[in-house]
Amino acid sequence: MDAEYKIRNMDESDVPGLKALVWKEWFSQYDMPEEFASMASSAYVATYTNRCTSALAFETDGKVVGYLLGYASGDQFVFQRQDVDLDMPENQFLNLYNRVIAADEKMLESCKDRGFDSELLLFIVDSSCRGMRIGSRLLDAFAKESAASGHKLMYLFTDDYCNMGFYERIGCKEAARETVFADGSDHTFVMLELDLVKYVQI
Repeated sequence: MDAEYKIRNMDESDVPGLKALVWKEWFSQYDMPEEFASMASSAYVATYTNRCTSALAFETDGKVVGYLLGYASGDQFVFQRQDVDLDMPENQFLNLYNRVIAADEKMLESCKDRGFDSELLLFIVDSSCRGMRIGSRLLDAFAKESAASGHKLMYLFTDDYCNMGFYERIGCKEAARETVFADGSDHTFVMLELDLVKYVQI
């Protein structure tokens, strides 16, 4: 990356940009009225801003092109709690969203004895900027921050559409997986874990 960049803490003024990027990168494929589209992205982001103790923004040339929300046990929450409103008619997005949440809860329950003390909640980079090590720098900042405060084992949820090689290269290992049938096809979701003690020694 040739341009200057900085990783900084997010504040409330960054949340609209995060919502817009989530919709652009992940949810724009769903056919729904604009009012429901806005509600969906807002509710999704609020699910994680309500729980995050770390919120990072990657900024280059004055533009934020990546975000990371994380949780570390015992740390203070970053944002004021927001209502999660998904009061909309049944649709493709809502159907898959509810199934994914259920799958995540099932995987976490199956690994409850692993001793996780931190979680990568939300991790997104503008597709026009991929390949510039933005994601690896964000994740590195959160992992080292968590390890420095005494946390040892992080987990995250993702799906088989993501770049699994990226997670494997930094040392993530599969902890659980669930297949969800929705919209006429199977969607596989994966729970990964990262040993933070080993990570900071690399």
